Amino acid sequence: MVGSSSGIDRRPTRSMTIGPCVGLLVLMSLVYGTSTPSWARQSTTDAPRGKRGPFTASFGNPAQPAANPLGAQDPQRTAVGNSATQVLPDPTAGGQRSTTLNDQSASSGWQQHAPGGPQTQSSPSVPQEITKVTQTFSQLPNDGGQVWREYDIRPYTLQISAADKPEQAVKDWILKHTGVDLWFADPLGILHASREKVIVYHTPEIHNQVKPIIDRFNYTQGQKVSAQVHLVTVGSPNWREVAYPYLEPVAVSSQHVEAWLISRENAALLLNQLSRRTDFRSHAAGTMTVANGQKLELKRETPTQFIRSLRWTPGDVTPVQPIMSQINVGYSLAISFLNSLDGRTIEASITCNVDQIEKLNQVRIPISLQAQQRGLIGRATNTADTLTINVPQFVSWRLHERVLWPVDQVLMMSCGVVATPSNEGGRSGGALAQLLAENATRADALLFIDYRGPATGASLQTAEAVTPDSLRPLSPPR
Repeated sequence: MVGSSSGIDRRPTRSMTIGPCVGLLVLMSLVYGTSTPSWARQSTTDAPRGKRGPFTASFGNPAQPAANPLGAQDPQRTAVGNSATQVLPDPTAGGQRSTTLNDQSASSGWQQHAPGGPQTQSSPSVPQEITKVTQTFSQLPNDGGQVWREYDIRPYTLQISAADKPEQAVKDWILKHTGVDLWFADPLGILHASREKVIVYHTPEIHNQVKPIIDRFNYTQGQKVSAQVHLVTVGSPNWREVAYPYLEPVAVSSQHVEAWLISRENAALLLNQLSRRTDFRSHAAGTMTVANGQKLELKRETPTQFIRSLRWTPGDVTPVQPIMSQINVGYSLAISFLNSLDGRTIEASITCNVDQIEKLNQVRIPISLQAQQRGLIGRATNTADTLTINVPQFVSWRLHERVLWPVDQVLMMSCGVVATPSNEGGRSGGALAQLLAENATRADALLFIDYRGPATGASLQTAEAVTPDSLRPLSPPR
């Protein structure tokens, strides 16, 4: 039978609830983070017939309104851009409720517009526990046979009054021998240093590497040691033609670095011959004193300013302003010595960084043309037609090595033909002229280290302040 009022087939003995619509609304609330209306959460099986939700169609009851068939066009449902708006009946307010979902509301929640005014509902709260955290163990895991040991370093640290954290040198030397990655991989390892002790939790094999290093610190009790250091450059590497028969190669880790051992007598003769060359430059020479294990750093840097870019300022009298930049060019040399227990060998950690501007490339910017394109032609008459900016051609080299050699030999190292450590050297025009020169200044950088042993004889004394002033000039070799 077909009803005359709604045009929908009604059968008086059969009623059907459109359950998929309720399930679809629940699914949409889970996907878009919206709240499920109370009428949608009502169970369709428990509701009495004829009093179910608005998406329940009763057949055979002329008093119940019919719902839109699935797939029918709803004149109140629209879609604009990336947002969709659905108008749903609001049984509590007696009006209509509009739920808007778009790119912005998907992340910040949805807004409910009621007849009384907009009401903002926040997005679902973030779970309080995202990462699972377990309680600490009653004892440390030792699946790799790790052992907890504490090493007393007070015989060394109490003698170092100049450094704020003398224990840092002990930890640094341990990491140089064991490597850093070992303490962040399996099995679990712990390395902690305070002014009183060093705590190590690792396998017995690692303890066998750590204890000899700490013994070398405690044995010297912070005694000062001295060494003669020369940092020079030679324009051409052809000095090797005469010197190679007197050099004994030493294995190093860096591929671009060469190292040799040479006797003190031959080292003095080689320096004397190199100093007579016209391409010879001495950048640092003198005697350095430093506490055993501590680091002495020498720096010589010169700030260099240049015009890096331009800034357009339409509101000013001059519509364009230069942007200045600064680069510190020069070198830094850091050396740390660690004595052996028998005193026959010396181990040194050497770090040298050189940063230079090889060339300042000049670029002319047409100001008038840029002003026309930006609509500033009327204000650009007080400026020059072009302005020059500089693009630096930057060069640098790094040296980081740890070398062990006999105390009666001189260590000599070369990084090859690289940028010179400094722009000084007695040339006319000074550093600025060299920076603007068309040809780059490159040379063979050579480092001579002559370890001289304890600075104050065989007695063990308290270490004094470690400053760059402790580098005293040496007389030229004869």
